[in-house]
Amino acid sequence: MDSGGFSLLFFMHKTQYEPVPETLRLYFGDNFVFDNCVWRGLPIKVIKDVWFYTPTGGGTTVSQLPTSENINLNVEDALAYRDLLISKGITDPYSWSISIKMILEKYAPQLL
Repeated sequence: MDSGGFSLLFFMHKTQYEPVPETLRLYFGDNFVFDNCVWRGLPIKVIKDVWFYTPTGGGTTVSQLPTSENINLNVEDALAYRDLLISKGITDPYSWSISIKMILEKYAPQLL
């Protein structure tokens, strides 16, 4: 279930937080936190029409990386998240997280 930018800003009680696996070095951490709540049956609530500011429109860390390193990390983390989803019993990780498929199609179609 791809959050599709849903998690630009989110809150949760620290007792519900499960650390992001180390295999996800830069990308897909927010996906993991969100999906982990879904897998555990935790309630997800939305607060709409709230304004917040982020200096780059999202991706402050990523915007500081050289392009080639950014692409390599994106592909590696997409593959790691695909494998994590499969390990959780998700039979079609590309449908669950469309970001994985989009990244691989663009940068590494041979890995699909």
